[in-house]
Amino acid sequence: MRRGYWLAGAALAGLIAWWAWPREAGQAPAQALAATSHLALPAAASAASAPLAMAPFTEAAARTRLTQHDEWLKRLERAQLTLAHYRESTRYPPESRPIADHPDQVQPFAPIRESLPLRFPGSKAAVLGVRILTTQDRVFMSGDETAKISVTAQDEAGRTLPLLVTRAVAFDLPDPRQAAGPPQLALDMANCDGVYSAQFQPSHTAFADFAGTLRLQLTLSQGGRQG
Repeated sequence: MRRGYWLAGAALAGLIAWWAWPREAGQAPAQALAATSHLALPAAASAASAPLAMAPFTEAAARTRLTQHDEWLKRLERAQLTLAHYRESTRYPPESRPIADHPDQVQPFAPIRESLPLRFPGSKAAVLGVRILTTQDRVFMSGDETAKISVTAQDEAGRTLPLLVTRAVAFDLPDPRQAAGPPQLALDMANCDGVYSAQFQPSHTAFADFAGTLRLQLTLSQGGRQG
């Protein structure tokens, strides 16, 4: 009898195990089916949102983009204006200007050579056929530096003409902050084959303590014509 119970019990366990296995195995497809159903939802949502993908091409969307475009243009304009004000306020020194405004300072120590017509004193009228060629080896000086200058008269073909320097002086430009500046300084011009030259060293003259702009003024005579 006990053996029969054991077999019956074993048969019952086997039956339960047999029925339990298909049930658990059947749950996996059901769960997979449920998961598949859940995964399929975005596809349905995507299909539902397909008409919305065309929304940017509607008239309302176009107006929105136009409004945004105008706002960004205004932001860009404000940013550019802010940058311009910043550059203006941080420029040092405040009175500095682009180098293009001062071409003579691009190469401050390069010799300067100019050819100008001989003009009558106090007049813009020029002597026909006579040009005055001037040279100077520097514009800026400090300490014991010396400037070399020269002047000669030439015709239109570049041939040297007789010339006489009747007066040569150096003086400072008027300064409204001072009642009077240093006295004018006469320059000793040496003549060599029609070319007059001189060396000017301010540190050894009355301009030793001067800081500013000096001007050299020459009175010339070419063939009896003053200029």
